[in-house]
Amino acid sequence: MSFGNRTELSSLLEQLSPKEQQVIKKYAKVLNTSPSRLLKSKTLFHKLFQVVSLDDIYTIYTIYHKLGLYEQFPYIIENSFQIPLHQNAYLLTPQGPLHITLERVEKNYLLWKIPHKSFEIPYKPDEKITIVFENRHNIAYKMEVVFLGELSFKEGTYLKTSHSFYVETINKRKYPRLKTDIPAMIKKDGNLRNNPFYTCRILNITQKGIQIAIKDSIFEEHDKVLCRFALDSKKIEVKGEIVYKKEQKDYFLYGIKFLEMPSSTNFIITHYIQTYQHKQQDLV
Repeated sequence: MSFGNRTELSSLLEQLSPKEQQVIKKYAKVLNTSPSRLLKSKTLFHKLFQVVSLDDIYTIYTIYHKLGLYEQFPYIIENSFQIPLHQNAYLLTPQGPLHITLERVEKNYLLWKIPHKSFEIPYKPDEKITIVFENRHNIAYKMEVVFLGELSFKEGTYLKTSHSFYVETINKRKYPRLKTDIPAMIKKDGNLRNNPFYTCRILNITQKGIQIAIKDSIFEEHDKVLCRFALDSKKIEVKGEIVYKKEQKDYFLYGIKFLEMPSSTNFIITHYIQTYQHKQQDLV
């Protein structure tokens, strides 16, 4: 979306409800600018999130996403109103991380869908819980929210939580992670007769390792493995070590750290990640 001329800016303003236009005009005055410039400037819109009142923050959130400004003005997330819809995250529990996806953002709560529920949620209403997530800019976040309950509907199970006005930046990844769905073959280190290959899917890849999904519980932590897959028709064979194992409802997740990687293989993986990471960001 381009913000290059007055017609386009007028069109943006026309997409807003009377209440939303009123809020934009209110904060344009606070920031000593015009409503059109506020919608055009990344710096000003970021300042808006810093000065907005609790009464108006939900309205700003709806404007931010209605106009697609999240794509135009991406930045480090500071509160839960800035988390984009359909963001993948994990609820941290004693049984391990539970995969959740942000389904709805309301004024007083967040609603997270639980795609695969593998165990009972061990929390009671009003207890504090911790949620972690990583957005497309390869920054990991953590926030504490209040557990408001578990809801069951025909379309699935949901987690209801409070908002958080302090989202902590955990780290910015040194090695970008690319989401994928690549078929692969994997076997435990050793002779082929006793250690056959199994089919799996690579769900994400970095320069230092991969995460795979496989139907059965085959490997354990610290097992040495051999992986075979292709990136843009370039065949890869690389050794690795299992660094974690997570049981899901219908499959197992394994994290694999690459070992003894040849420089030529590292180049292929790095080039693949850099190429497709930019394409994924353009599509988000």
